Amino acid sequence: MNEWQTLSHLSPEAWAHVLLQQDPLYRRIPAAEVPDCIRRGIQAGLDAAKHWTLDRVYQAIETQNVALCTEPGEGACGIHAEYSSAAISVSGRCEIRLYEKTMQAIVSQAQQHGIPLSLQQVTNLHLAHEFFHYLEDTNQVAASQTEYSVSFRLCYLFRQNRKIQSLHEIAAHLFAQRLCHVEFHPLQLDWLLLRQQDEAQAKAFYDACLRANDLTKGGNP
Repeated sequence: MNEWQTLSHLSPEAWAHVLLQQDPLYRRIPAAEVPDCIRRGIQAGLDAAKHWTLDRVYQAIETQNVALCTEPGEGACGIHAEYSSAAISVSGRCEIRLYEKTMQAIVSQAQQHGIPLSLQQVTNLHLAHEFFHYLEDTNQVAASQTEYSVSFRLCYLFRQNRKIQSLHEIAAHLFAQRLCHVEFHPLQLDWLLLRQQDEAQAKAFYDACLRANDLTKGGNP
């Protein structure tokens, strides 16, 4: 089994843990509450996917207030795609922006490693992911499932409440995976790009994924 296949066999809980660990506030989550955070994010994505298909997503983009923009270049800071609400977009509409050069780089890496992955598949995965954020922004999914805050003191004086943003990403990735009917987790596309850009970082990411899988198997993520 090669590395891509190994990653494809990781559980949804393992991938959720990988994403949760990337959150700046991860270390402030009480250890006993981490499994609940993971379940919340996963369930939010699964519940939303029950009401949508990829065809319906494309139809909704045509009929609702959503602009689909394809940029020929790369996104800033390694962004593959992004969603902007109507309140902040230049057009005054909700926008989903896809970066074509980044998508093509993913497909090129896949082909080099003998992974059957088309540009249309990559595009659909990113589109579905950002569409989930549109559903969140327009209150078409239950916000309570991805709402989780941690409380801490700033400089030992002021108590702060901050939201764990990675729950939204956990849900969006799983939503996209279900709608696109792929066996691999969408975060594996990041690993493909890392292999092109920095082999050492790709190896570190791969190892972190395996550790997350071991942790979730042990029931103590």
